[in-house]
Amino acid sequence: MKEERADEGRQEFQIYIEQTIDGIYITKQTVIPGLVLECSDLDELKEAIYEVAPHLLTSNLKIPRDQIEDIALRVFLSQEQSGASNRIESSWSMSCLKSPIVTD
Repeated sequence: MKEERADEGRQEFQIYIEQTIDGIYITKQTVIPGLVLECSDLDELKEAIYEVAPHLLTSNLKIPRDQIEDIALRVFLSQEQSGASNRIESSWSMSCLKSPIVTD
C-alpha cells in the first residue's frame, strides 16, 4: 500500500477499514502511521478520521500544516457478511479538511 496522487494533483493516502461480523468498524491498513481506530458507527469513524488524520500527517509524516488542505484520503470499506465469506466493498474520498464526502 502506498500514497498516490489523486485527481487535480492532490496527494492521496489510502485507508482500509473493515466492518466485522459484530458490526464494529476498524482501520485495517493505512500508510498514515498511528491511524488505528475502532468505532461502533461508520459516521463516528469518519469523524474520528477527520479529527486524527491531519494531526498524524503533520506529526508522523512531517507534512506542513499549510499543505494538509491539499491532501485527499481515499477510504475503502469492506463488510463481512455473517455466515458467509461474501464481502461488500465500497469506497469514498474526503479532504483532510472537512468537506463533502464523495461515495463511489
